[in-house]
Amino acid sequence: MAVWLGQVRHLHLRRHGALGGLLGQTVCAHAGFGPVRVSQTTGSWVSDLGSSGSDRPDTHWVSPTSAPCLSVRMPLWFDALEAAGVPDTGVAPRRTYTPGSLWWDHEDLHRTVLRDYPRLRGLVAEERAELQGRIDALAGRAAAGTVEDRVACSKEAFAEAAESYRQWTRLVEAQAPRRPGLTPYDLAWRRFDRSCGRAPTPTPR
Repeated sequence: MAVWLGQVRHLHLRRHGALGGLLGQTVCAHAGFGPVRVSQTTGSWVSDLGSSGSDRPDTHWVSPTSAPCLSVRMPLWFDALEAAGVPDTGVAPRRTYTPGSLWWDHEDLHRTVLRDYPRLRGLVAEERAELQGRIDALAGRAAAGTVEDRVACSKEAFAEAAESYRQWTRLVEAQAPRRPGLTPYDLAWRRFDRSCGRAPTPTPR
């Protein structure tokens, strides 16, 4: 069934109010203290199935990272996947912290932003919107082009997103609070970090 992407991508995937309220039951779910808030979005996929009879291939928008509110959606097409495979996402992610994996590299951004979510998210919001606009425009042209155009588009989108995540992580790390928070939410995420072997929130300077 076709979906209205303007609504789904912009209004739903990234909307959660004050981090989804007590239970966090939204598409962009943020885990917290249990047992009432244990769900966390780990990836997103929205398919634009187009109009009946269209000659354009269906475009599949993916965010192979958690937290859609901090992610960039990237286009995939089945004909491009058949021709060239999945674009580079770094080393294969494991259940434990895996530097060099696109998913875990984005977790560095995500978990750093959680130290002061409204302020730190705002530091990258404009650049993320600009990058998303470029990718959307490139995907629109690629969908009307050749399979080679679509392969190149997906590769470029994945590469730009990966580099942007690294840059944004450095930006927010420089502005993040150094003193660990003491709320149940903060304590839950420090527990999550310990369980996967990721370095905890820095100690005060």
